[in-house]
Amino acid sequence: MTQVAGLLDVALSYSRAGLAVLPPRQDGSKAPIAEWASYQENPPDEAQVKRWYANGRRTGIGTVCGSVAGNLELFEFDWYDTYLLFCELAAEAGMDELIRAIKDGYSERTPGGGIHWYYRCTEIGGSTKLARRPDAQADNPLNVKTLIETKGEGGYAIMAPSSGTVHETGNAYEALTGSVEDIIEINPYERQQLWQLARTLDEMPEEECRPVKTPVIDG
Repeated sequence: MTQVAGLLDVALSYSRAGLAVLPPRQDGSKAPIAEWASYQENPPDEAQVKRWYANGRRTGIGTVCGSVAGNLELFEFDWYDTYLLFCELAAEAGMDELIRAIKDGYSERTPGGGIHWYYRCTEIGGSTKLARRPDAQADNPLNVKTLIETKGEGGYAIMAPSSGTVHETGNAYEALTGSVEDIIEINPYERQQLWQLARTLDEMPEEECRPVKTPVIDG
């Protein structure tokens, strides 16, 4: 209950750190509140943030990503084993210093066991799925699991200390390292390194090249 009561202060501190604070819905959908479209270009001011959180009933907090939050991008690992493998490969590729800087800035654990990294960069894009794999448990072979994805321009991220009905599990988002005030800025080349390494973990089969039939014309 203490966490919920103090969420207004958290929301205001996030807003002052340059985030475009926006509450998530309380239905487990992980979606932002309905009126969020108007805040993808203009962040809510403190007065609006206070109105959202004044009654102390909200248990979630999030941010619009992209230019509206200072070119903020979320780099998300949906599965912890993928996160560990990525960090191992990053070390082998000599990316230790970059990874450490991002994590020391700010990182979170999601209720599902995934990991959130945040950074800012002069070059960002839209939300992108960087690595996926077929879902072996699904009846439909077209179903896939996302391993690594980003939330960028037009994207939305739920953040710690969100809890309760914000997530389908009822569990909380947990801050691991750093703070939102310390989210670092990386350069476009460093961002490219992250993305390229993430794409090496993609497990989706390549589409088969089907030969094009050339019609035979008599005469």
